[in-house]
Amino acid sequence: MHERPELHLQYEGFELRLALDPFRRSVLKRIDGRRTLAEILVEMATKYPKTTVEERVQKWRELYTALEQFNLLGMRGGART
Repeated sequence: MHERPELHLQYEGFELRLALDPFRRSVLKRIDGRRTLAEILVEMATKYPKTTVEERVQKWRELYTALEQFNLLGMRGGART
């Protein structure tokens, strides 16, 4: 029996598990501090053309919420230089 890949985070009594489907794994691989979220989501639209914008945004929100709760992801605003 194969286990489903998941993001499993634990810290000071808090625990979170989030299924890492191929879409979420692909997003995580692309987070590099250089690409914008918009660029990553455009890449995801190309890689997963059968998903809707709403599906991609929802999966991103779930992933972001998980990472942000544990201070594992920072977002910066404004234009890139």
